[in-house]
Amino acid sequence: MTARGAPPDRLGRRVAVVDDDPRTLRTMQLLLREEGYSVEVFSDATTALEALRAEHFDALVTDHVLPGLQGLALARIVRREMPHVRCVIVSGHDPPKSFADEEIPWLIKPVSFDALVAAIG
Repeated sequence: MTARGAPPDRLGRRVAVVDDDPRTLRTMQLLLREEGYSVEVFSDATTALEALRAEHFDALVTDHVLPGLQGLALARIVRREMPHVRCVIVSGHDPPKSFADEEIPWLIKPVSFDALVAAIG
């Protein structure tokens, strides 16, 4: 489905994508834009958090293993400070044991793009 055929509730919704791999960022950006989302990409969690605090975003998609602040820590901060932002973690690693009670979707790479779009909402 392309942006022209994207469901109206997706059009213009802002998504922040955080990953330290430039190819992953570019791929997610292109695919999510095709689905009608407005996408901004970040290579580290600290910069993403600053943007999330300064501007309105509807969703956050983040890798877990990042330089500095980890993705799970970022998602927890965002959920606490901005409960309207839907958070999704996409990682090549299983979630830590402390994650058992989280209400944040954790998708294992390589992730199905359909599963990612469903998790974002």
